[in-house]
Amino acid sequence: MTDNGYVTTDVCIAICTKNRAESVRVAVESALANSGAQVILVDQNSDDRVVEALSGLGDRDRLLHLRATSVGAGKARNLAIASTDAEIICFTDDDCELTSDWAQRLTDEMKADQTLGLAFCAVNEAPSPNSVGYAPMHKIPRRAILTGISSTLEPEMLGIGAGMAIRREAVVAIGGFDPEMGPGSLFPSADDREVALRLLMNGWAIADLPGLDVVHHGHRAAGPELRALTKRDFIALGAMMAKVARSETPGRLPHTVRFMRRMVADAVKDSRKERRLSGFGKPLWAAVGLARGLRHPIDPERLIYTSHPENPL
Repeated sequence: MTDNGYVTTDVCIAICTKNRAESVRVAVESALANSGAQVILVDQNSDDRVVEALSGLGDRDRLLHLRATSVGAGKARNLAIASTDAEIICFTDDDCELTSDWAQRLTDEMKADQTLGLAFCAVNEAPSPNSVGYAPMHKIPRRAILTGISSTLEPEMLGIGAGMAIRREAVVAIGGFDPEMGPGSLFPSADDREVALRLLMNGWAIADLPGLDVVHHGHRAAGPELRALTKRDFIALGAMMAKVARSETPGRLPHTVRFMRRMVADAVKDSRKERRLSGFGKPLWAAVGLARGLRHPIDPERLIYTSHPENPL
């Protein structure tokens, strides 16, 4: 690490945190357990709760703690990328736990295939005493490489930011993460899937890598908490698909229509299974996000929403 707080490293792990001081220490400790990895923690809290949570932590020479002045996952990820010269940046969340070889293996996979702009690993739910509800997960039954936007591509085929690695060259070329995407932003989720989608649209491949796992402690209880998560996720997915509709991608309108039809079909399937109206909030909120995304100012070349001009990349 240089004197000005800029990370120079081959293996880099970035964690963005907001309102999770109770879990961030476990995430940072597991990241530092990755031998030789430099760890960047982007702290979007307005107080010292994270400083207090990390009190007495070892290996502080490999930890760069950045205090952000803005809020939003997309902005935080861009700040992390701008703070390192690493070719590959491995991202996990502030409520996750890593194995000690996770970052090196993920970095090696990315370096072995120069066509990859991003790779997702599996994300598994930690055991929870509350069995009603779930933690966001990403299951990978087999290795898969995605190239381009095809008629078979579904949002759930893309992974989640709790376990991913991204190539600096690729993400900088497309303008970074969208500052308006992700928790804390206008479109409050899908910053991970959205950047993967734009990478695919710009000729980069995306990998799903089995055998690399992250444990997610972010259990959401059934009820209001889970409904709030669903609402934010599908608003953001709708906004993500609005970018496809506004792009020059061949078949862009059929892709968008097929996405909305899939939302409705899933709701009908759930209703038949449970013998009551169920799941129709998902297509509703996706339609809201799609409409907002179609109206929102956008950079037509990079397909980044333009309300926040500050972007370190």
